[in-house]
Amino acid sequence: MSSHDEPPNLNRPVMVIAMAEGVLIERYRLPMELARALLHSRAVACGLSLSEAANWLLATNTLPSPHPAS
Repeated sequence: MSSHDEPPNLNRPVMVIAMAEGVLIERYRLPMELARALLHSRAVACGLSLSEAANWLLATNTLPSPHPAS
């Protein structure tokens, strides 16, 4: 197998984060930096990694939201 036949080495978490940012950019007309900041802030508030928050957004079509303290 030559190097031209090998699949590209894609970093899946990076791709998922980029897709989620694209969703936020399109949906809310945000600049890229603000879309990343929004995704990051929701991830931190929910105790998720950035890629977990991105997966959440792509799977549910909503941003993760923290549960209020009881």
